[in-house]
Amino acid sequence: MNYGIWDAVTLTSKLAWAERVLARNPDATDAVESIFDSYAQERHSMGGELIKTVKAATLMVSSRNRFLQIARNALVRVAVPLASKHMLRGMAQLDLKYKPSYSKFIIPSGWFTTNLTYPGHRLPNLILADGTRLYKLVDRTRYTWVYCNMEAPEGEDENGQNCIYVTPAMEQTSVPEIAQSVLKTPQVILVRPDLFVAAVDATTDAVLEAFGEDCYTTM
Repeated sequence: MNYGIWDAVTLTSKLAWAERVLARNPDATDAVESIFDSYAQERHSMGGELIKTVKAATLMVSSRNRFLQIARNALVRVAVPLASKHMLRGMAQLDLKYKPSYSKFIIPSGWFTTNLTYPGHRLPNLILADGTRLYKLVDRTRYTWVYCNMEAPEGEDENGQNCIYVTPAMEQTSVPEIAQSVLKTPQVILVRPDLFVAAVDATTDAVLEAFGEDCYTTM
C-alpha cells in the first residue's frame, strides 16, 4: 500500500514540475521528457528491488525445507528483539531508497562525506531545536532547500527557491540513529516533494553545478 501511495505522490510532483517548466518555456520539451522519463526509471527500478526482497522473504517464510525452517526460526528469535524498530520500518517500506543510477535527478555524494542523509534516501524526520518536526516545513509541491546549521542570509535568498534554515536537536528518536557530530555539520540538502533527497553538499552552488540544466530553475 505504501509503495502505491508513493507512486501517486511522485507522479503528481513530476507532473507539477513539468507544468512549471512549460509555463516558463513552452519549447522546453526535452526537459519535460527527461522529467517524465525519470518517473518510469525511478519507480520501476525501486519496484524491481522491492519485488526481489519480498520474494526472498516469502520463500523463507513459506519454505517447507526442514533445515531452512530451523534456520528461519532461530533467526527470528534472535533478530526480532534486537532489530524490531528497523524491521518495522522495513515492513512499512520506509527504508526504500533510490540508487543514483536510477535517475539523472539524484546526484551522488562523494565517497568520504558524512551527511545527515544521502541522495536517494528518504529525508529523516528530524526533531529541530525548537521541537518542530522537519517534515512539517518541507514543501510538498516543490523542491525544498534545507540548510542545516547555517545562518539565513539577509534579505531575499539568492536562489529564489523554497528555503528553510534549521538546527537539528542533539537528541533524536529517528531510525537509523544519527551521531551528534553529524547533526552539527553544516550542509545543504535538496529535498524532493516526495521527501526523497535529490542532492547533499556543502553549498547551494555545488548542488546546482551538479544538476547543470535550465529545467532545475522550476523545481
